[in-house]
Amino acid sequence: MRKKKVYKVDFAGIILAFSVAAGLGVLLSLVLYYAFIPKPITTYYPQKTKNSLLYSQKSSNTELCEGGFVVLVIDDIGDDLNIVNKFLSLSLPLTFSVLPNATNSREIAYFIANSGYELMIHLPMEPIGTQNPGTESLKVTMDKITIREIVRKWLDKFEFAKGVNNHMGSKFTSHSDLIEVVLEEIKQRGLYFIDSYTYKDSKAYKVALELKIPSLKRDVFLDVEPTRSFIRKQLVAAMNKIKEKGYVVVIGHPFENTYAVLKENIDLFYKEEICFVQPSYLLEKLEFDGSLM
Repeated sequence: MRKKKVYKVDFAGIILAFSVAAGLGVLLSLVLYYAFIPKPITTYYPQKTKNSLLYSQKSSNTELCEGGFVVLVIDDIGDDLNIVNKFLSLSLPLTFSVLPNATNSREIAYFIANSGYELMIHLPMEPIGTQNPGTESLKVTMDKITIREIVRKWLDKFEFAKGVNNHMGSKFTSHSDLIEVVLEEIKQRGLYFIDSYTYKDSKAYKVALELKIPSLKRDVFLDVEPTRSFIRKQLVAAMNKIKEKGYVVVIGHPFENTYAVLKENIDLFYKEEICFVQPSYLLEKLEFDGSLM
């Protein structure tokens, strides 16, 4: 009489195999992350090598920045991750300002922050004219309670943001009493503020300084006309501004031409020993009146 074979299930072995596989999966994920996701740098330092241009990654030695500093903020982020990835591939310490009411803003914001880049909230405000800044934007007809509620909502949504700048807002920022309400909330969170300066009568920067909020004001719009020739001209304007005061605050947008021109013209900044820095880095080097220490 033939004996039946009895198969014993080695549960311990199965568990061990799954554990090893899971561990290898985590290890592979970490390898892929560090190999392929571009890592930011606090400051962008140019160094010359014999045969090529090397941009080294350092964080505190400003002796290499004799030409000055440039803060470059890319506004209107929140709909397209592909273009964000292109800008990240430049490996510059760019700053991204996310529209809180954009379709994929929170997901893209997390991606940017988790990649180590500085993130801002691009707070939508009422402009002069008929342009639509988007849902739940701040309007001059709102009472102060409503303004506070909206600002708190957007700040809560992006609790990992480092600063705020205005989206549009030529009408809203000309009202000192209303922009003060916004800035009080920003100050309470310990954030910095950049006045996008979309209108010559903007009171935002002045009020921010009065409230002793770390603040900057936009000097150059890079791509009001998103053509390559215009963007190149604005890069030159930015470099000229650096010669005046030692730094420049530039705002660009997630356009293909903006990315392409930046990629093609990084050497211009190298030749002048100009460093790209994030707003929080520059603010540490400024006197209260906006001059470099």
